[in-house]
Amino acid sequence: VKRMICIADSQFQDELRQTAVQFNKLSADWEVPQNFRNNTAQVLDKQFSQFKSSGFFPIFPFGCDFTDEELVIVKALKYLKSQAGSTFSKIKLLIKSLMHNSKQDNSKYLQRMNLQTPQNSEEKISRKLLIFALKQTQTR
Repeated sequence: VKRMICIADSQFQDELRQTAVQFNKLSADWEVPQNFRNNTAQVLDKQFSQFKSSGFFPIFPFGCDFTDEELVIVKALKYLKSQAGSTFSKIKLLIKSLMHNSKQDNSKYLQRMNLQTPQNSEEKISRKLLIFALKQTQTR
């Protein structure tokens, strides 16, 4: 029980410890050791970022059927999703994308998304958002 609590996400450790104590699986005086109290996604990402940049921990460890272009688009679309959590952030994202002028050639990505020649305002906005997201994710 102690080992499982130690490897759990830190936001759940206290509740897990209390439940284990309640069911007599753990002594009430046991505390989570200090070196296991920072088990958060952010800390783990930071610790493993060097290994990820060296090619370890690929996004699709067993391979995938996506083309290289599709992987770039997936990354851009995930960026858009992460930046559009609230109505205010969606408006802010839209304004940023409308004001953004890109010099890079995104034609292969726009063609893949069928946005090379937008036909209506929705497609024009989608095109601007995708171009903005591509710029943001390709520089990271």
